[in-house]
Amino acid sequence: NFPISMIPSPPFRLRFRAEPGHDLVDGKSLALQLIIGERTEVRGYELQASDVPELDRYMQRYQLGRWRLSTDEALREQVQTARNPMARLQAQLKRERYQVDARRELVRLRAIQRARLSL
Repeated sequence: NFPISMIPSPPFRLRFRAEPGHDLVDGKSLALQLIIGERTEVRGYELQASDVPELDRYMQRYQLGRWRLSTDEALREQVQTARNPMARLQAQLKRERYQVDARRELVRLRAIQRARLSL
């Protein structure tokens, strides 16, 4: 719920499929929340597979870190398609590490946002 006018990068334009127009959101915060499983929808709109490359391009374009939904999806796929229990465990640990790192980044981002709001 951080004011969109205060984020350091341009907002991400989330295009709703069912209705015309778009909504402006903090793309980095959204990506991190999706990676850690904190949310799957924005203002009642359930994000679709087609939203993933758009958000990834946004994160790359504005150099907002290594956080990509496609990376999280690839890690999830590795867990599901592992050929043996050891490979599954290794894939699961890799994905969990990615999510833990994303959670840390989100905590850091929220601390920065709180500090900006208190100024």
